[in-house]
Formats: sequence, C-alpha cells, structure tokens
Amino acid sequence: MVKSVLRQITIPTVLTVIRFILIPFVAQALLLQQWMYALLLFVIASVTDLLDGMLARWLNQSSWLGRILDPLADKLLIFVVYAVLLVVPLQGDLRGLMPHWLLWLVLGKELIVSTGVVVVTFLRKKMLIEPSMLGKFTMVAQVLFIIWVILNFAFGPMHAGLHAIFLWVTVSLIVLSLIQYAGQGIKLLTLKAL
Repeated sequence: MVKSVLRQITIPTVLTVIRFILIPFVAQALLLQQWMYALLLFVIASVTDLLDGMLARWLNQSSWLGRILDPLADKLLIFVVYAVLLVVPLQGDLRGLMPHWLLWLVLGKELIVSTGVVVVTFLRKKMLIEPSMLGKFTMVAQVLFIIWVILNFAFGPMHAGLHAIFLWVTVSLIVLSLIQYAGQGIKLLTLKAL
C-alpha cells in the first residue's frame, strides 16, 4: 500500500502540490493589494500547471494521483483568484474589471463538469472523461485574463477594448468547454457498454 502511494509521488505531482501551496500566498498578496507580488506568484503557479503535464508525458510519470490533483489544483487556483479579486476593495474604474457574474459562471461550469465526471465514473466504473484541448485553451484564456486584470489593478485601467476582448474570449471558451464536456458526458452515458 505504502509503495503504491509512493509511486504516485512523481515530479509532476510535486509541481501540482506546489501549485496548491501557492494558492493561499497568491490570495494573501491580492488581498493586501501587492499586485506585482501576486502576479509573480500567480504566474509561477500557472507555469507549474504547464510543466506538470509536459513532464508527466516526457518522463512517462502519469499517475492516478496526478490525474485527480492536477485539475483540482487548476480549478481551485482560478476560483480562489476570481473570488479574491471580487472582494478586494477598489476605487473608480477598477471595480468593473472583474465582473461578479464571471465567478458564478466559472463555479457553475466546474460544478456541472465535476458532477458529470463523478456520475460517469460511478456508472461506468472507470474515469473516462479526459481533459480536452478546448479545456486547456480555456484554462490558458483564464490565466491570461487574470494576468490582464492584475496588471490593470497594478497600473490603473488600461485599454478598455482589449479588456473586453480578454473577457469575452474567456467567457466564450468557458461556455464552449462546458458544452463540449456536457456532450462528451451525455455520449458516454448513452453508450450501451464499454
């Protein structure tokens, strides 16, 4: 049993754990309005997401623990940052940069997708829904949007048109990703047997 668990602790899994560890530090820096420090920590956390997947493939170190922890760390990082950015007291034009409904959209999407994964896994007795390329693009878009918002908080409101593009590309990808995962889940549930 112990050997089985120890085999799951790979370099990619350690990077995922580092991402979990960074989340409260990113949140604290945002709450204290230490924008550049928060940005640095957020970028480091985001890079660990990129590296853990690449290293898992390159080093052939994919593990069931990593497949569970990696998406959980991604979701928690994004959700915590969105939530904290909404409660940071801001003045003037900065208040509208992070719309409240975006947090609810992300939370709703993740609850629906996560519930769907649990249902499909339970009914089919194995995990069948894998991250899609669209899901990965959605994560990248959310990371870039958060970086953009933090830069706006640090240096003041920048280009409003560019902000709208970042926001609506991110929202579109979130919705498309939800539709894709829902379709994938429905298809798996309606198959006779696997």
